[in-house]
This record gives sequence, C-alpha cells and structure tokens, in this order.
Amino acid sequence: MGKDELGDIEWLVGCTSRERAAIRRRADLIDLPAGTVLIREGDRSRWFYALVNGDVSVTTDGNTVGRVAAGEPVNEVDVLRNEASAVTVTADTDVSVLVMGRREFLGMLDDTPGLARRLLTPHIPRVPATNRRPVLVPLPAA
Repeated sequence: MGKDELGDIEWLVGCTSRERAAIRRRADLIDLPAGTVLIREGDRSRWFYALVNGDVSVTTDGNTVGRVAAGEPVNEVDVLRNEASAVTVTADTDVSVLVMGRREFLGMLDDTPGLARRLLTPHIPRVPATNRRPVLVPLPAA
C-alpha cells in the first residue's frame, strides 16, 4: 500500500486503499499550533482525533498522565461511549490531526471490517495467564 496523506497511522495499516479513502472522506485533516487544547476535561466527547504529525500531552486535574505521538488515536473510547472526557489533551508541538464527529466515527467503525478491533483492542486489559478460565468448546453431535 502506498503512503497517502494519512501517513503511517498504525490502526489503518490493515485497511485497503479504498477503505483509507472512505475514512479520509469522513474526516477533516487540520493543522493546529502548539498549545491548542483539543479536548478539555469534563467536556462532552463529540470529536475523535488521530494524530498524523506531532505530539500531544494528556492531563487530568492538571497533572500529566501521558503523551500521544503521531499515528495514534485520541478520544476513541469516550466518543464511542458518548461520555464526557476524563482528560485534557493539548498539542505540545504543531500537529496535524484527522478529525471526525461522533456520527462519522461510528460510521467508519461500521463500514470498515476489522477497524474497531484494531482501534479498540489496546483498551482491553490483559488478564494474566494464571487467572484465565479455559474456553470450553462443545463437541459436535455424533
């Protein structure tokens, strides 16, 4: 797959060029200066972002709790759940971001097979092997 204006967004790697083009049609690609607040803690999560270039800081109650780098999604779970954001996200550098409203984001997940799994799997907590229950598979009737 050739590189396009969406760059190397990791969760888009498995998408075909046709799927990437459909995703791009649903979204705006915008450039924002360093210091721009993309998401404010406590505000309703109406917008999904994916960093194409640059870095952002994630804070809660004024304390930095993480950073997001180019290629990573921002706010996907809160947008999916339609909940207020628990964090503030601020551009550390000039950034290019892919932006979608909630309706476009949900439509993207519905229309692109496997995308929801790639985008949301990192949010599923890992269960230590010692705590896993065996999966029981029924045997076919004889």
